[in-house]
Amino acid sequence: MSAQPLPGPSRTPRRRAAAPSQVPAARRSTRLTVVPSPVPARSRAPFVAVLALILLGALATVLVLNIRMAEAAYALHDRQMDLALVEESVAALQIELDAAGSPAALDERAQELGMTRPGTTYFIELGTGEITGGPTEEENS
Repeated sequence: MSAQPLPGPSRTPRRRAAAPSQVPAARRSTRLTVVPSPVPARSRAPFVAVLALILLGALATVLVLNIRMAEAAYALHDRQMDLALVEESVAALQIELDAAGSPAALDERAQELGMTRPGTTYFIELGTGEITGGPTEEENS
């Protein structure tokens, strides 16, 4: 660090201000001019306002998206519940169809409608022209 010592009491006599006639000519020709004030710094308020608007817009967008996603989630849940009910009814109808299509149920329904069992069944062999089938020994006894 370079610190200069404080000047002590001066031993040289002070000069008195000179009269204007004694001032050198070079110094007298210098004129004082008005210096323009520095350009004031721009206010940061518009910049802060724009940033605040952007932030509020982003927050509003996120809020709206969150609400829409929640609504969509509830709608999806409702549709899934409806689908589960439809699948359950389809399964119940399939069970009824399988029960109604069983041979025993078909035979019982045919008898209710007054249908009778066919008699003896015969088959014709197309290659030989032979007739096969007829009453089995169980039916004969």
